[in-house]
Formats: sequence, structure tokens, C-alpha cells
Amino acid sequence: EAASQRVEASKKAQKKKKTLAAVLKKYDTNNTGQLEVDQLKAMLTDFNNGQEPTEEECQFILRIADTSQEGGINGEEIGDAISAWLVYKDERDVIQKVMEKYDTNKTGQLEREQLAALLLELNNNMDVGEDDVDWVLANADVLGNGAILKMN
Repeated sequence: EAASQRVEASKKAQKKKKTLAAVLKKYDTNNTGQLEVDQLKAMLTDFNNGQEPTEEECQFILRIADTSQEGGINGEEIGDAISAWLVYKDERDVIQKVMEKYDTNKTGQLEREQLAALLLELNNNMDVGEDDVDWVLANADVLGNGAILKMN
């Protein structure tokens, strides 16, 4: 039983690896072994029913998935890039509602004060410490701009 489960898991992992390699090959039009921003955008567009992602969305996915920090998405990272995009895409409406409520100055991002208000609500209106707000901001500010964008 355990041996057959290991064999099945191995087959499944190999199939996933081959599928991801095929996706990389399809979009890696210059054969560098990684997707640059324009190629990533093409892939995300296809995974978004033909609707192009914004530049910020592409940069967000790149920052999340490019763990090698080579400036592109390689074969080891493409699965994470796809997963991050699909999660973001599935949650986009919820995220938009949160942004509409807390982005009081309509800048398209949550600054520290606005983030603190969101965290207060999420914490059942119990005080949230300054250190906690700073920690969330530091960890959620994927683009490094001192605020949380819709994608973060």
C-alpha cells in the first residue's frame, strides 16, 4: 500500500514537472530558461482569459516567485508564479472591496494608518500594537514602496 502510494505520488510529481516545463517552453520565446516581464505578462494574460494584467500585478508576481532574484521566473519558480496568480485572481473581488473601504485617499494602496485601521477590524476592534502594524507592513510590502498595494 505505502509503496504504491509513493509510486503514484512520484508519477504525479513527474507529470506536474513536465507540465510546468512545457509552460516555460511555451512562453520563454528567447530560450533563456526563464520568463522575463513581457513573457510573464503573456503567460498571466492567458491564465486570465485574455485580460492583460497590470504592470503592478506582473511586478508583484515576479517579486513573489523570483526567489533566485535573477529578474525572471525560471523552471523551479514557474509553479509558484502560477499559483500566486491564481490565488490573487480568485480573491481579486474581496481584495477590491477591502481596498475600497480602507484606501480612504484613493491612492490605490494602503498606507500605514489605513493598514492599522484594517488590522483593527480584523482583530475584532481590539488594539493592534505599533510593532504589529510595522511587522505586517514590512512583510506584506512586496514591492518595497512603504505601502500595501491591492496585490499585496
